[in-house]
Amino acid sequence: MSTRLTDSEFFKGKRIVVTGVSRGIGRAAAEFFLSNGAEVIGVSKNPVPMRKTKKELAKFGKAVSLITADVGKPATSRRVAAEVKRRWGGLDVLFNCAAVLYRDGCLDQEKEDWLEKTLRVNVLGIHYMIRACLPYLLKGVQPRILNFSSAAAIISGAFERGDHDIASYRVSKLAVNAVTLVYAPRLKGKVSVLSFDPGWIKTEMGGPDAKDEMPEAIRRISDSLKLDWQVTGKFVCGENIYQW
Repeated sequence: MSTRLTDSEFFKGKRIVVTGVSRGIGRAAAEFFLSNGAEVIGVSKNPVPMRKTKKELAKFGKAVSLITADVGKPATSRRVAAEVKRRWGGLDVLFNCAAVLYRDGCLDQEKEDWLEKTLRVNVLGIHYMIRACLPYLLKGVQPRILNFSSAAAIISGAFERGDHDIASYRVSKLAVNAVTLVYAPRLKGKVSVLSFDPGWIKTEMGGPDAKDEMPEAIRRISDSLKLDWQVTGKFVCGENIYQW
């Protein structure tokens, strides 16, 4: 799946936007990118973990810029795009990692506003960020968009699994894959657009029973971004690459 380039060879000099940067996979991915020579603009709406993230990433100096804002609001994506323009003028990777997850039965059993809240962050947040950053991605070097999805979005087997405790999340990730499918053909040959599932990882969202640790998620992120640039419109899930 990956090229022969090492992480430091591949990511050195890359200009990367990471959403959901204050915790979990987004936080770990940002440090991984920075440690391998990339520059990062990170965004998250959570002020308390963002303060901690700023302290922890301060060792990377001017290579990192953090914005505390809600990706579910269009103004946030415009703010991020303005920072991309100010700092770089172009963008190589947009890693749409921000997501929320509520657990409580089927759609009819969830709280009334859970689906709306989930779609706003998990789906509209991705769309807003792509739309705002696209002019700068088109100026990037083999630019890539990696949209955070989930195996919960795989339609085949969903009925049999009966995995109905994350209903709004499942709906949102199906929609994320649709966003990837809509953008990919339009941007083919200009920007690679992929959906991506890092696996079931032990994070605040994944929970303590998750199968894999963070290093496995980071390896999969690296491998997915190292795929041939011509690969687009696919769903990278674990070691598998799906074409819908």
